[in-house]
Amino acid sequence: MKITTLIENELALDHRDLEAEFGLSLLIEHADRRILFDTGAAGAAMRNASHLGIDLRQVDAVVLSHHHFDHGGGLPAFFAINDHAKVYLRHPPAGKEILPRPPGGQPLHRLAGGAPRTLQGSLRLCRHLHGVSACGVQS
Repeated sequence: MKITTLIENELALDHRDLEAEFGLSLLIEHADRRILFDTGAAGAAMRNASHLGIDLRQVDAVVLSHHHFDHGGGLPAFFAINDHAKVYLRHPPAGKEILPRPPGGQPLHRLAGGAPRTLQGSLRLCRHLHGVSACGVQS
């Protein structure tokens, strides 16, 4: 398994040529699967991926840890690159969509691939990698 940090709050000492941004985005590669975990706040993760030679068109799935802008605000920039990845996230609390809306006004949890794929319990993303919603663990 390979995990590449695409965005983080601070610049990496060994990669001063990359951008820092409030938030988090990790690319997880395992076997033949590529999963983007969170997207950062505004798209710097996508620029960093390009700078690192990572082709985000090859991402199979996006998993958002929660509905804060600094973890999912980069979705519009990701969708501009990849229009086929499945997106997984918990449904936002009733009446509280925290993520920003992209141009066109659709809630982000309804974009990309039709109906939202919300996590309830756990989800096997690939062998040895599971997404967990709220409390609970699947091994």
